[in-house]
Amino acid sequence: MKKSFCSFIILIWCLLSSSAVAKTADYAMKNSAFKYGEKIEYSAYFKWGVVTLNRLKITCKVNKEPYKSTTAYGITATGLTEGNMNLFFSLRDSFYVKITEHDLLPVYFKETDNEQSHWARKEYFYTKTDSTFSVKSYYKDKKTCRKDTTTFSSCPVDALSLIYRIRNLDIIDNQPKTGQTYPLTFFDDGKEFCLQIRYEKKEIITLRNGSSYECLKFIPQVVEGSLFKNGETASIWITNDSNRLIVHAEAKLKIGYVKLDLDNVQNNRYPLTSKRIIIKKK
Repeated sequence: MKKSFCSFIILIWCLLSSSAVAKTADYAMKNSAFKYGEKIEYSAYFKWGVVTLNRLKITCKVNKEPYKSTTAYGITATGLTEGNMNLFFSLRDSFYVKITEHDLLPVYFKETDNEQSHWARKEYFYTKTDSTFSVKSYYKDKKTCRKDTTTFSSCPVDALSLIYRIRNLDIIDNQPKTGQTYPLTFFDDGKEFCLQIRYEKKEIITLRNGSSYECLKFIPQVVEGSLFKNGETASIWITNDSNRLIVHAEAKLKIGYVKLDLDNVQNNRYPLTSKRIIIKKK
């Protein structure tokens, strides 16, 4: 089940990049969507048969950090199991990426997995030349330690940095057409992975806490594997405003389903004009 949650969260990060046309990571990009101090909190819920596991808390933060003679965005994402979910497994995972201010390209990435009997650490060091990009990768767990260097003709981008780059695309000003599909590529473990996603429609989505947002809905086309069924089994909703936040995502799994909701956002760069109503529960 741990892999179910982690795979879903990675899928969510990747799906956000669906708004890119072709390879979005090949060029420098200016940040106009987020700012230092932004903090986003999510809750993920897992349904397994008649059992609902509640919850996986996910927190993302944007910090200012030194880089060479200037500053860079230090972005963290942490996952923490709470409630009855800890009866089945305990998860304390963290992701960190440093991306430059002037082009939003990653220079360093780290992932630490810490669950019950499993521990692992992964690191990427990015290097750019005039014509190539290379990544030095390190992996270590309780039994394995390996390192490698991979060279790419286009810029390799991990899933976490890709989210914050894609938030700066003009997907709001240039509304996609219903049925329009987009390719997606991202880097992990020395390989480039591809998905395809389709824009569905503009829709107001209401979350479990009663908050409602006007969103753009996208549907990925996932490949049959250990988690997902054949066909279109996942959906993601992105705010129809300049913040371009994920507010909801859900996917059907072979053993149930998992859903993700936005709980809170602080220090967002723009007002949440996509937010429609808030219904307080008694």
